[in-house]
Amino acid sequence: MLGPAEQTARGMLEAEDALHLVHQRFADSLDPEEQGELAAEALEHVERQLKLTREQRRQLERIEAKLWARQNHLEVFLIHTRGSAWWHARRAQTGSRLHA
Repeated sequence: MLGPAEQTARGMLEAEDALHLVHQRFADSLDPEEQGELAAEALEHVERQLKLTREQRRQLERIEAKLWARQNHLEVFLIHTRGSAWWHARRAQTGSRLHA
């Protein structure tokens, strides 16, 4: 699970570092043409970060879906073995913590 997250974090940091350097060069430049090129370069880095963020969100949504399925499977098993009274008592005890 951590492999893709680490790659995303690394990519975000790389893009952020690159943006910082582009911003410094932009601030030091008085040439509008160069500033335009630097702004275009900065846009590419921001778009890379957006792409990484979207992919990370999709990965987290897949993980969350698997966890919901596991929880549901376990609850069904426990309701079957312990009865619905167990489930109602558990819901009363845990409240909305599990589904927040």
